[in-house]
Amino acid sequence: MFKKIASGFTILAFIAFSTSCLLYRTTAESVQQVAEKGAKTEILAIRTKSGEYIEFRKDTVRIQSGSVVGETLKTMEIDRAEIQNVQRNRKGKIERIVTKDGADYYVVEEKEKVVVAKAYFTVAVPLSNIQMAQVREPAIASTVVVNGIGFGLLILVALAAHHALDGSLGLSPWH
Repeated sequence: MFKKIASGFTILAFIAFSTSCLLYRTTAESVQQVAEKGAKTEILAIRTKSGEYIEFRKDTVRIQSGSVVGETLKTMEIDRAEIQNVQRNRKGKIERIVTKDGADYYVVEEKEKVVVAKAYFTVAVPLSNIQMAQVREPAIASTVVVNGIGFGLLILVALAAHHALDGSLGLSPWH
């Protein structure tokens, strides 16, 4: 009896939590569309007119003074002479470095004279140099459909549980 009730509540909770999600869609938009939407647009990446593709760190992008400003991950080779502090893992490999100018990098690869490392840098790209932007927006229609199906399943499971408890034991927690 307890297993039936516990599993019924688990299924109900799973369906309720899974239907509380908001679905998103990713679209490519022109720079005019992005500029019109302004701060409410979540920009994931841009393609410049020169063909460069810049992907941004989540929740760092904003439109400021006629430019798209955000953090992007860059890979660079750093001369070993420029390294001030080295952090190694248990196996002795270099994991992180701090350069003499204070920049913090995650090491990707060690070479003889240089270290290949990655770090996030803030970049600003003028709107006039952007060909298109990849943006993320809520998919309201899809969210309503998915949540509607989920709530429909929730009702069916609740009715089935009600019928099973009422029919087999003559008891119902809903009476």
